[in-house]
Amino acid sequence: MYKGEHRPLAIMLFFSILSLGFFNFYWIYIVSWELKQVTDDKNIKPVFEGVISFLTLGIYSVFWMYKYGKILVDVQKKAKMKPRDYSFLCAVLAGLFLFPASLMIMQKQLNDLWIYGK
Repeated sequence: MYKGEHRPLAIMLFFSILSLGFFNFYWIYIVSWELKQVTDDKNIKPVFEGVISFLTLGIYSVFWMYKYGKILVDVQKKAKMKPRDYSFLCAVLAGLFLFPASLMIMQKQLNDLWIYGK
């Protein structure tokens, strides 16, 4: 199984705030790419996800959080982990302009997957 990059949450929050949110678009791209590697899903298009999030000024990110949160739950199941579905919570937080909070929740799940997933 592909092992993505473990990213410290404090550094993620720091970059998200320091870049005034531009780091978030990069993060969407890189997480889309990592989940594409894990799932081998040809329908996942990381460049499209990052660009459309940027062009819609983050509005698409709300949908992205929900969609990729569900993909992450499927990946957790395949890795024999207890699935934790925070997709709705992450989408709501992103919709309330608290994208860094949803980013950190999802990144924590990804970090656990990369460390504990089989």
